[in-house]
Amino acid sequence: MSIEKMNRVTIQSATYRALSISDAILAVVFRYVEQPSVVYTAHGLPILTRERDIASLANAARVCKLFSDAALSVLWGDLPSLVFLFKILTSLVEQRSDGGIAYVLHQPLHDQEWFRFKYYARKVRTSRLVSFTTIDSSVFSQIRRRSGGQPILPGMILFRWERNHLSELSRLPELLSQSLLILEVYLGQNQAETNAYDSTLGYFFSSLNLTSPFLREAYLHFSSWSYLVPSLAGFTRLRTLQITLIDGPIADALRSCAFLDNLLDFSMEMSHQTLGNEASVAVAETSGFRRLQRLALIGSTDLVNAILQCISSSNLSSIAIDYNYWGNCHAEDIEVHYRILNLFGTKFHLSLRKLNIQYSFIYFELHTPSLESFLSPLFPIQGLERLTFDVRQVISCGDEIIRLVATTWPRIQYVYIESFPPVGNEDVPTPSISTLVNFAHHCPELRYLHFTGPYFQPPLSDSAQEHTSDPEFPMSHALQVLYLDIDPDQSLASRLEIAKYIDRTFPHLQFPKANVEKVSSMDSDDDESNEGWVSLELMVLALQSARRTQAQRKDEPQGTHHNDSLADLEFEEEWLGLEV
Repeated sequence: MSIEKMNRVTIQSATYRALSISDAILAVVFRYVEQPSVVYTAHGLPILTRERDIASLANAARVCKLFSDAALSVLWGDLPSLVFLFKILTSLVEQRSDGGIAYVLHQPLHDQEWFRFKYYARKVRTSRLVSFTTIDSSVFSQIRRRSGGQPILPGMILFRWERNHLSELSRLPELLSQSLLILEVYLGQNQAETNAYDSTLGYFFSSLNLTSPFLREAYLHFSSWSYLVPSLAGFTRLRTLQITLIDGPIADALRSCAFLDNLLDFSMEMSHQTLGNEASVAVAETSGFRRLQRLALIGSTDLVNAILQCISSSNLSSIAIDYNYWGNCHAEDIEVHYRILNLFGTKFHLSLRKLNIQYSFIYFELHTPSLESFLSPLFPIQGLERLTFDVRQVISCGDEIIRLVATTWPRIQYVYIESFPPVGNEDVPTPSISTLVNFAHHCPELRYLHFTGPYFQPPLSDSAQEHTSDPEFPMSHALQVLYLDIDPDQSLASRLEIAKYIDRTFPHLQFPKANVEKVSSMDSDDDESNEGWVSLELMVLALQSARRTQAQRKDEPQGTHHNDSLADLEFEEEWLGLEV
């Protein structure tokens, strides 16, 4: 055999051996590479959850060509910043000045650079940009000439803009395209730019209406928006609109939102100011939001009342209200809140399914407001499924209002009612634990019940006996989450009575493991009310364990164990520290 032939055989053998162990080599390499955790938005857009995931994906692309196409699609599809896109231009150089670093082109773009830039620009689906100042305007001028007036990012679906100045906002629409579906703009107001604020915003939205007519979702954070009145109305396909305002007249702008006929979700936050009587009347007299399904408002009572008055949709199924101002609510002012509650129960009583009301920073200057006074205006709502009611003060609550909640809304699935527990010797009506049987009897779909504030009392002996002997009692009720307030000064025997009643009423409860473990490490400085409930959770868990053990013994052959039906319960009571 010739030397040349021997060398060829040796090379072929070496290649074969290298290929045969490639899997082992890759296994060693990937031992040091984290598997990227890619999550997807509601629109099917991939998002890498951590920065180290991006690095891992890039490493995988370098290690094996098999990963390169998929890695590049994800990496370029969710671009952290557009600066990375411009940096692939080889003629781009840094230019330092007192204002920081700016990127400029040291020579005109040649064809190869332009084709490379265009190839990757088409891959970008989501991105964000904090400022154009790092990229010189001459760069955009050359790219714009090359693109022939077409959008620079033709495949962009979601774009997030974060900037505190207006000077660069007018250049933003040239980046976007007709494929844009989601836009997020977070824009503060610089005092030096106050005079140009309205005109700049007007130009921005007018241009955006031409370049991105199919926009579906817009999330806008502005200092003022009085110029949006003629501009915003052009987005006829808009489905979701979320607005945060710091200042400025908004009555006309609200009316322009009302005429967005395809709007399904509307959220608005107005920081610490009121509409005023004239603006409130102007908005309330508008009839709009014809297809609105979900509404979320953060602001004053006149803002909430005015917008609710102008909604003509018969499909409004979800309302979330948060009154975000601090202060006392005097007796004469509380009538405004009652009128809004009555509006929920009259105007939207057929369509409303989810209601969330938060009185986060309001103190009602009454002796002790009752839960019934807040909830009774809502009882005309026929098909309520989720209720959240949060008032940050002590309220009175008896058995009757809980019975009314259960019997009025039999389709209820989620109940979250929170208030403050009584302080000291404050004489406030409190409910009995036995009233929860109303939820078991009337609300078969209830899965979550959070009821804090009033201390639940042990069941009366008569009601407990009647409860256990009721042949129609639904022992299979599927409530999974329960959280109540229990008086921390209550005796251990009383807590056990409450635990027994809860276990018989809702046998399928699941308690967070963190809560159960917390009771063992709790010290005297912890919240006593929380300690009372967590210790009661332990009791219910012990009772559940006893029931499971008894059920297992019933399935075992006779004679293999001592058939004492109370043995497990006695053991659990002894474990809880009670005398058996």
